[in-house]
Amino acid sequence: MRKTRSLLVFLVLSVAVAEVTAVPATSDSGVAAQPAADDSGDAFTAELDALLSLLEQRGLFDPSDPASKRHLVQSILDGLKCGATLLEPPKPGPKVTDDAPSLGLNRRLAGDVLYAQLLRVNAESLAAMRKLLATADGRTPPKGLMLDLRASGGGNTAAVAEATALLEQAAIPTILIIGHHTSGTSELLAIKLRETCGAVTVGASSTGCPFGYLPFPLPSGTKVLLPEPNGGTQAPGAYLSGPLVPDVPVLGNGNLGDHPPTTPEQVENDACVRRATDLLVAVNAFSRVVAADEQQTTNP
Repeated sequence: MRKTRSLLVFLVLSVAVAEVTAVPATSDSGVAAQPAADDSGDAFTAELDALLSLLEQRGLFDPSDPASKRHLVQSILDGLKCGATLLEPPKPGPKVTDDAPSLGLNRRLAGDVLYAQLLRVNAESLAAMRKLLATADGRTPPKGLMLDLRASGGGNTAAVAEATALLEQAAIPTILIIGHHTSGTSELLAIKLRETCGAVTVGASSTGCPFGYLPFPLPSGTKVLLPEPNGGTQAPGAYLSGPLVPDVPVLGNGNLGDHPPTTPEQVENDACVRRATDLLVAVNAFSRVVAADEQQTTNP
């Protein structure tokens, strides 16, 4: 069977498999035979091609199985210590483009709390957030912000600093709802907002990959997601040794599970939203008490 160069990434992966499964050939003296040195790229590709064929013949690799191929690619990324590199399998349905919305469902809740779903951290979502926080429409500023990051994973690191500055300037109590699908720049944003704005996280543990990612598509439709350079935007200690653990865990969320609400009615019944609302009510009540005490001290 002859493979094309488009399968080179799969072939390279088989080297790691071969190191575990193959028995080295020996000479008559019992010493392992040394292969002839050949730096030719064509020779290296041909050698991997033959090795992959051997693995297929021995039943160690099924090229017709997409899951098997993705596992093979992931294994080589792990074997080469590629760190936070991820694989994104092909997604069914229409292709998601840059025109996909960056801000999802948003509304004002009881107590003048602003609830907003941030889907991607980028210029578009920043512009939408500025409008939501603005008071040009005559409404009073929100007394609290509930930022839902449970479906957020895309964006760029440059927008993280701008989003942090925006919310720091807004100076309102902020609750971040996170979950198992919170990843990439959204995790980085959560870390920055906790450090600079004192934001509190509610929900479930995140993915544990606080990076912006650059996608590199493979012929099969799978994307290799490589962490983009820091660019000086990441705060010290922002890299996680594991998932971001919420300050206030919420173990159950009814039928929604780890997904954000999709209708206004679901927002009211969401367990994470209810817990975040309780926290914001407590914070605002405490702030009123402190303000009253300060006023009494100033004007006895």
